[in-house]
Amino acid sequence: MIKRNWALLNIMEFMEIISNSKLKVDNSDVETLLEELATIDKGALTNESFMLIAAFLSWYFTYLKIGNRHLKSFNSFPKSEIKIWVSHFLPKFGIANEYENDFISSLIASQPHNGITLSMEDHLYNQLVAVSKKIMIDFQSNSNIIFKQKEKLIIDLTQHLYTTFYRARYGIKFKNPILNQIIKNYPQTFKYTKLSLKPFLKFIGKNLSDDEIALIATYFGGNVRENNNEITNNVSKNAAVVCNSGIGTSKLLLHSLAENFTHINFKGPFNLIQFENINLSNFDYIISTIELPYSNLSIPKLKVSPIPSESDWNSLSMMLTGRKRTQPNENKNINIETLLDIISLHCRIENPTALKKDLQNYIYKFKNKNVKHKISQIIKHSAFISKNVNWKQAINISLAPLLNDSSITDKYETAILEALNKHGNYMNIGNGCMLVHSKPTDGVKKLGTGITVFKNAFTVFDKPTKFNVIITLAPIDNQSHQTFLRELLNLLLDKNWVAKLKNVNSTDELIAMISMTNLSL
Repeated sequence: MIKRNWALLNIMEFMEIISNSKLKVDNSDVETLLEELATIDKGALTNESFMLIAAFLSWYFTYLKIGNRHLKSFNSFPKSEIKIWVSHFLPKFGIANEYENDFISSLIASQPHNGITLSMEDHLYNQLVAVSKKIMIDFQSNSNIIFKQKEKLIIDLTQHLYTTFYRARYGIKFKNPILNQIIKNYPQTFKYTKLSLKPFLKFIGKNLSDDEIALIATYFGGNVRENNNEITNNVSKNAAVVCNSGIGTSKLLLHSLAENFTHINFKGPFNLIQFENINLSNFDYIISTIELPYSNLSIPKLKVSPIPSESDWNSLSMMLTGRKRTQPNENKNINIETLLDIISLHCRIENPTALKKDLQNYIYKFKNKNVKHKISQIIKHSAFISKNVNWKQAINISLAPLLNDSSITDKYETAILEALNKHGNYMNIGNGCMLVHSKPTDGVKKLGTGITVFKNAFTVFDKPTKFNVIITLAPIDNQSHQTFLRELLNLLLDKNWVAKLKNVNSTDELIAMISMTNLSL
């Protein structure tokens, strides 16, 4: 079996050498008999498999003629269309050995077919459908990716695992010629594929080689690429936005970037698996909230905070526009009348009075930016909870004050729970803190903020991460709360400040602590 497996892994190279030499091997009889397999229901080999099996059998029949090389034992192969066909096939070459019959049957079953796995009457197929669903669910959970074409992925994966099952069960080796390329170029896809294959490993009772895992990873990589948005608008430059989870605060970053740099088409946010499966030739820049573990990126990249600081914005402006960002307080002496004159040159102003008022309000927002504000002026609600709660109860308790003061409707909590169920715990912002939020259109009536500290930590979806602090945010739009979030996030990333926060023992202590904390808004 060692010799046979070695020959199977290298046979195509041998056949190429033989075809280029004076040696001639006539395998036309083998090919003719193999073509009969295509007439058997659900039994047609793919073209590549056909060539491989034909080449191997040409060697195999010659190999068995030299000495006593017939198998004396082999795992029994179940009765099937293939086994019946093989039992008629081998005697034509002088082989009447039940173990050889089982070996050749397992070999053919281990190769890709054009439809053999699509029979719903096949018991193994039905078992593998269930296994494939579990693998897909685990991959989605591990990677925070939701596949759009789930049914297609399950069918493709089941078909592949069908042949993988026979290779694993009968010890038939597979050599993946692009193994190193997959591991190098798609490390995250390979990692999460390996992590998600536990249901299949349990089913077969064996481990898989990296060669097999890398081949399965291409299925997930292909589906991730189908998930990724294509470049659709006509702007001249495109930027990929990358973060650890692909959701959460990174979506806030995406909105902010789009608002500040309207000449750039921002795509994402992508997590690492999605990023390594996009076509980088479509992009001009990479903006990431994490260090990217890739050394061969050929386009400009920049790492920023999920809620960028002023320094981040300046760096972004230099990369995306080639000039330093204009500071907001430089606009304080802008003449409104001059602005109106400029605007009127390019378009008809329907309501000059209302436009003037809106411009004044907009520019006024940028004045007095360096004034210190107490966090208590921004956080509207604070509470300390001493009782044990689960994560759903914790969210309900934290949102209750916003519901009571009519900042939100019941719809807001429902939207948050649905988002968590769909995407997993993407609201984790580190140090045991959750940023509980949803879109302005999900029942927000006015800006709502709050902070709730829980004496006893809770987990979400039985994951190991524990939480003591929930920050609640009900945004009225995608911009007005950005500065607040950036400053608050900086606080929550300060382990010493969070440790003090978690050590409070009452709502009064919590209010006293945050009343002494400044935000540079």
